[in-house]
Amino acid sequence: MGGRLGMAMRVAVLVAVLVAALASSGCVMPKYRKGEWPEGVPAETYYAQVYGADPRNAGKQTHEEYFDWVLRFYKGYGVVLGWQAQESTLAKILAADEYVVLSPQLAYLGQIVAGEWAKHNDVRRIDNEILILWGNVLRSAAKGKKAGEAVERIVQDAHAVLANELEKSAIKKDRYEDLLPAKQ
Repeated sequence: MGGRLGMAMRVAVLVAVLVAALASSGCVMPKYRKGEWPEGVPAETYYAQVYGADPRNAGKQTHEEYFDWVLRFYKGYGVVLGWQAQESTLAKILAADEYVVLSPQLAYLGQIVAGEWAKHNDVRRIDNEILILWGNVLRSAAKGKKAGEAVERIVQDAHAVLANELEKSAIKKDRYEDLLPAKQ
């Protein structure tokens, strides 16, 4: 087989192999199953309370859909790394004693962010763009020895966004410039 058909077959096989590899690794799309809450993810009851406290979201998303997205936040999905992988990356960047101190704050940050990010797109106030920015800020600040300041600032901003005291449109890179290493 040559030409376009041969190339199309090779691409199709490659895609099938990648999808099978992702599926077998369990990271394609984590799904919520009642009674099977994964270890390392904050209590299911916490997220049930967050879901129940937002009737606008409940009108757009089922309880199960919301929990699926909470699990995806922590575990990742497809090629998107989850919060647990982000925490592991930070653990490798930071000194061990610094990570021990920051670990509870990172866990808390993940918990409050996941509760909002997992909501339906039409309702949530913390979206993918903000998640990506905050992840980049955390990693860069950690490399510049400012991880503690970054976690504190992001927690404050997350609370302000959730309390409608800060528009999500205000969450831009320049808000965190003082935490980022100077460009050379």
